[in-house]
Amino acid sequence: MRAIYINGRYLTQPTTGVQRFASEIVRALDEQISSSKSEISLPIFLVIPPGKVPIPSLKNIRIIQGAWLHGHAWEQFELPFIARSGLLFNPCGPAPIFHSHQVTSLHDASIHVAPAGYSWKFRMWHKLLMWRSGRNARLILTVSKFSMRQLISICGIPKEKIRVIYQSGNHILREPADPSILDKYGLNDGNPYILCVGSQQANKNFASVAQAAALLQDKNFRFVVVGSADRSIYRGPILMHERMVFTGYVTDKQLRALYEHAACFVFPSLYEGFGIPPLEAMACGCPVLASNASSIPEACGQAALYFDPKRPDLLAAEIIKILTNVELHRQLIALGLQHAKVRTWQDASRELSTLLWTSVMSSDQAGPGT
Repeated sequence: MRAIYINGRYLTQPTTGVQRFASEIVRALDEQISSSKSEISLPIFLVIPPGKVPIPSLKNIRIIQGAWLHGHAWEQFELPFIARSGLLFNPCGPAPIFHSHQVTSLHDASIHVAPAGYSWKFRMWHKLLMWRSGRNARLILTVSKFSMRQLISICGIPKEKIRVIYQSGNHILREPADPSILDKYGLNDGNPYILCVGSQQANKNFASVAQAAALLQDKNFRFVVVGSADRSIYRGPILMHERMVFTGYVTDKQLRALYEHAACFVFPSLYEGFGIPPLEAMACGCPVLASNASSIPEACGQAALYFDPKRPDLLAAEIIKILTNVELHRQLIALGLQHAKVRTWQDASRELSTLLWTSVMSSDQAGPGT
């Protein structure tokens, strides 16, 4: 095996948690090679689709750009052709059907567990790719023990084939905050706002936030929701309330400013493979109020105040508690700052480096065509 190739299609996609994992793990892996701490002695290439693609600044991972296909066709045909001589790492889930040496990240089993959040075309295609990856990949990476259990029980992936690499939120501190976003949405008037971040999938449960906002309409609170909805993929309620402000996508600099000035951060999801936004909020010193569902307690540990995501009345009560209890507010900030330091992208890249190199060695021992 002569090289390791990374599927760079994530660079053409809007940034959600899956794409964030890809961009940060590639950046950290590149930095790790610079520090001579990587076990990998083969060249590493980031393979990107043709066209206008935002190319990351990398010192050690080299870029190869495709030439003649786009979208799924590029990923299924041109990418495996380019990577035919090496191990292919797919950080975002979908993987080429026809490539014999792959390591693939499957972040969760949401298309099986929470299918209402996706279009039927998206579900069918990704179920096929997930099934194929589970059968043929050398190794499956996932982002929590919760997701690992689901991939084993629901998708039938052998336990010995799955490894967990935890994610981080400290990337949000890389760039200085841009407070212009506060002026843009009138958030500098001294009145508190509650921040939510995520796409408007049904499982993100922003309907509960809207209901909590209605219950708190006699309070001078606003709810700021960051993220966008691709209606061709996601299926969820279109949420409207006079106290809810929708920003769409924002830059990391703007998001940092929103975290730093929010009264608290609410993460109401019914289902998550991990959940990066609460860790971003913690890193910025924003107290976190999080759903007690799925992997979220695993991601947030003891640094969040939890609530039942199916009870908007309890969410409203916990918001009042955080905003009126000064000592609780202070404790959550301190616990969050400490928890945000526990998991870093550098730690994740070291684990990835070991797993990729192990996969290379096992592929070489297995021989061609296996």
